[in-house]
Amino acid sequence: MRPICQNCSRTWTWWDVAKNSFNIRKYIVCPCCQVKQYPTSGTIKFDFVMCYAIFFVFLTMVIRLDSLIPPITVLVILFGCYQMVYPFFHRLSNTKEGLF
Repeated sequence: MRPICQNCSRTWTWWDVAKNSFNIRKYIVCPCCQVKQYPTSGTIKFDFVMCYAIFFVFLTMVIRLDSLIPPITVLVILFGCYQMVYPFFHRLSNTKEGLF
């Protein structure tokens, strides 16, 4: 299920969420009503866990293998998979939520 704007109830497209995932701001603007939407605490926790899991797999492979090519290949594949499923786990809120 893709995220829904809490102001206008518009379901965001996969592309809208994917292109905004590279945004360094702490909010994204709804393309329909132009209201700031913030990620929920669950979304922030999911991002944290996934990024560290990918980093842990990469670091473990670098330590165990002599070559950097397999770990970098796995890193690119895992990051690509994460970017493809990220829009389906992203949830939005009208207010900025704390992490806990």
